Amino acid sequence: MAKFTKIKDAKEDVMKKLTKVARGAGIQVFNNCILGSPVKSGRFRGNWQVSVGNMITSEIPEEQAINTIVEASVGMSKWSLNEIAFLTNNVPYAERIEQGWSGQAPAGWVRQNIDNGQKALDDYVKKVENGNE
Repeated sequence: MAKFTKIKDAKEDVMKKLTKVARGAGIQVFNNCILGSPVKSGRFRGNWQVSVGNMITSEIPEEQAINTIVEASVGMSKWSLNEIAFLTNNVPYAERIEQGWSGQAPAGWVRQNIDNGQKALDDYVKKVENGNE
């Protein structure tokens, strides 16, 4: 258990831990969405984009659509507790895939990953409490 001499130090420690928990859970949820993406050409899976503050509305050209999991982690590393993080996919058929258009993913698989965010949050709370993160 940490020992603090000032309330300010305790507050900074708590905020640091809360940020770790929220970032870790966010990255896990985003990665689950990316990894669960159906793949035909890779265009859809490669078009997941993380942004902080403002939603990205453009599509990534197919030849540049790689390393989305790395990019999601990098994007979340810039996030702080007082901001909104967005995970977007702007290919024209993204909504149809979420509605079950692809035989590779069930309808609602993105929403399901988001709903599972509580488990991700609980997992990261335990990691931070145990000093593993």
